[in-house]
Amino acid sequence: MNFTLSFSELMPLAPAMIVALTAVVVMLLIAIKRNHNLVATTTVVGLNLSAIFIAYTMFSGHFVPVNVMGMFMVDPFTMLYQFLILISALACSTLSHAYIETYKDNREELYILLLCSVAGAMLLVASSNYAAFFISLELMSIPVYGLLAYTHQRSQSLEAGIKYLVLSATASAMLLMGMAYIYAYTGSLSFYDSVQALFTAIKQPMVLLGLGLIIFAVAFKLSLAPFHKWTPDVYAGAPAPMATFLATAAKVATIGLFVRYL
Repeated sequence: MNFTLSFSELMPLAPAMIVALTAVVVMLLIAIKRNHNLVATTTVVGLNLSAIFIAYTMFSGHFVPVNVMGMFMVDPFTMLYQFLILISALACSTLSHAYIETYKDNREELYILLLCSVAGAMLLVASSNYAAFFISLELMSIPVYGLLAYTHQRSQSLEAGIKYLVLSATASAMLLMGMAYIYAYTGSLSFYDSVQALFTAIKQPMVLLGLGLIIFAVAFKLSLAPFHKWTPDVYAGAPAPMATFLATAAKVATIGLFVRYL
């Protein structure tokens, strides 16, 4: 009975779980036998299944917004942004297949990294809790380091991955520090529960500093001026499909989260 209850509670997160399960299947396929076409096809099928599930849920007329475990808010806003992320990821997967076909080293791991990042992006737009926010953001960002530097024989690709790694880690540290300041005053990790406490303490210097650090970190992820200086170097050096993924799916996820947070 407890298992059934837990499973039903997690059902609103099924689209992200489908993508995560696809990553596991791809990993097993690679372990059994490397086949680029099979891995790429499995990736596209998993992303399509997730997109179909979202479309069915949105248009079935039976969907009720739900806050899963107090950490993820699944509502029409979340579904829309998750659908956009999946469309972007499908386009990038298609581009990656042709781009990486002539690559001399292992090609299949690219799709594992892509799927893990997509799962993180889908959870990010549903986050309604600071802990879920940070973990989902890192799940989306960390595979991108590998994606950007995947064609490491090209010095520009390796440079792009290292630059994004260092600067993104700095932004994540700012984000975590901002969350710590806000939590110290509000005593809650939930976006919704802490609103009233934030309004009460908004004139406190530490709360303003915390909000500022969070906004600065998100501005870095979105390449908003003046936190955009890394963008030309990273985009120019990265493999074209991965630069596309960073400019579309990752941006859509961060914008969705930022709109919900604000």
